[in-house]
Amino acid sequence: MRLRFALVALGVALAACSSQKDEKKPEAVVQKQDRPFNSHFDALEKLYLPGAQFPPGVQVVSAPIHSTATTTLYFVAVRGVVPRYVNSVHEETFFIVKGSGTLDLAGGKAKPIEGGFVIRVPSGFAHGFTPKPGDPLEAIVIMAPTVKENHSTLSNVDDPNAFGFVYCEDVTAPNALETPPDPDPNHPAHFKTAKFLHQSKQSTLQLSAVQLDRIPDHRHVEHDETVILFFQMGFGFLRLEGVIDPVEAVQVSCIPAGTLHSYEHKANGQARAISVFTPGYDGKDVVLVEEKNEVQPPPGWKKTRQDEFAEPGQHARQGDSVPAKAATNDSINIGKTPSER
Repeated sequence: MRLRFALVALGVALAACSSQKDEKKPEAVVQKQDRPFNSHFDALEKLYLPGAQFPPGVQVVSAPIHSTATTTLYFVAVRGVVPRYVNSVHEETFFIVKGSGTLDLAGGKAKPIEGGFVIRVPSGFAHGFTPKPGDPLEAIVIMAPTVKENHSTLSNVDDPNAFGFVYCEDVTAPNALETPPDPDPNHPAHFKTAKFLHQSKQSTLQLSAVQLDRIPDHRHVEHDETVILFFQMGFGFLRLEGVIDPVEAVQVSCIPAGTLHSYEHKANGQARAISVFTPGYDGKDVVLVEEKNEVQPPPGWKKTRQDEFAEPGQHARQGDSVPAKAATNDSINIGKTPSER
């Protein structure tokens, strides 16, 4: 069943926090280099693909959203064939938000994809995309390391030195993540759980779920975390340093190393998210922070709907989000830097 998905930020390292929930580490002194980014996918689509319509003659819309010391985020929409290409330096993680088509690999291989799929392509592997006519693919792309120049070239074959494998799975499938059953309809289970899906030197992919539970305040000292919460029943609150925001399905958050963050899920039903940690992550880089109060929304908070943004993609304190610049191109520009567009 094809699903239309929304992205919501859930800045957590669930596996690490679950395994260390009883262990309190002393808070580390961290020199923060970057500010967090937090945005609804609908707001990104409104900015880069107004009305969900491609400009005349444009087959690919690709725009840089945000960069940290270890990763660069892009909004990508494709309605025409993207020929196979190889990125010799960067690993690419695609979260398909909506649309359907195929992931085209070397040797003429093609795998059906649709909204809810996660695709990890290590550097050196040939890959392209063919959207289904009338059903364009739209995605958030996380590239590691940070994109400073373009290293993509058209190629139908893998680099002979390519290492690893291409990961492509539907993370919305019922068996994607095992969660505790609800005891009964009137007493839903309280839990947080996660598992690593794919590991590489550049980054680590994690799938997580939380229901009526809290991911405590914590920091990652050496790792940036990009989180896409693609499903949510009920509602929750995300903390990024001193900003506490209500979140709901359709949001993406980039949480730089050193940023205090937590998440609390409310009401029945669960929230699910993928996290991309950069560089590769073993679950140990977690510093729990002593909490003084339960997370509550600040007075006068507003839901972060696309029509309530003061600036596209921004709903925290002024300067906590870096406004992205729109970019359209009908060439293969996934992975190009803003100066190359």
